[in-house]
Amino acid sequence: MIFARYKGPDKEGEQFVPGKVYLSYPEIENDDVVILDYIEILDESGKLVKIDPKNGRFEFLDEVYAALLMGYNSKVVGDIVVINGGEKDEKGELFFNIKKEGLYLAKNMTTLDRTNVYPGVVLQDVFDGYWKVVLSVDECLWITVKGNVINKKLDGKFRFAVSRDKELMTVPLLKCVRNEGVDEQLTVGKMYYPIKVDKYGNWLVKNDKNEAKSYLIHRFSMG
Repeated sequence: MIFARYKGPDKEGEQFVPGKVYLSYPEIENDDVVILDYIEILDESGKLVKIDPKNGRFEFLDEVYAALLMGYNSKVVGDIVVINGGEKDEKGELFFNIKKEGLYLAKNMTTLDRTNVYPGVVLQDVFDGYWKVVLSVDECLWITVKGNVINKKLDGKFRFAVSRDKELMTVPLLKCVRNEGVDEQLTVGKMYYPIKVDKYGNWLVKNDKNEAKSYLIHRFSMG
């Protein structure tokens, strides 16, 4: 399996999104022979397209970033990892290889590219817990965030917000699901924008009085 980032130009009869990373496979003649004259990629319509790798329409990558939609071991939902390959098991289930860690179900993560990492997206800084706006993104997906002019890589430093439907969110929003006490100034069902996660693992949010206050995480659901 190879990662292929679409550069264009568009070709009639094909549906690819510029900047998006696709999974690609060398054309296989039989179980023992791999043909490198063509690769096969599923386009946006689900059509399997044969591509000449020398035509310059795709950039081929050995590794890409991915965000976790389900946590595992020490990793939590939204954490960003590097994947450098993948394989299918005997049941046809696709696994990605997380660099230096091993195989993990592909459906439990989503690859990152310029279609989901771009200026305006809000990511959590894992070191200080604050949610920060992405200001710029380079071709390698190193980013600058508001309050910092230094380009930083994504893995191990930032975390995505992930909705209850296991989709990446461009802006984190918390829905209040429990209101304990008359002085809490939270409204069940109302959406709140988180400022950070404090050192105790609680959410710091602006409440109904527009005051920044920490609340237990179980009072909210993401998205």
